[in-house]
Amino acid sequence: MLKLAVVKPATNVALDEAYDKAITGLAISLDGKLVASATIKQERATIWDAESEIALPKVISTRGDPVTFLPNDKLLAS
Repeated sequence: MLKLAVVKPATNVALDEAYDKAITGLAISLDGKLVASATIKQERATIWDAESEIALPKVISTRGDPVTFLPNDKLLAS
């Protein structure tokens, strides 16, 4: 089953205020296990695989809303 992971800044800074600077250290976890982290900069989000540190595809980012990542196979919950 495909699941979406929604992440917000670790501090409660609104995303609109955060676009001017990079926010790092966002975490995506499935069943309590860290599977990826994310970086947001200038209205664009990049999701990084926690083990390989390679950028993953299929990132969806919308200004003013929580950042929603469409996971690839590595982020599918079994």
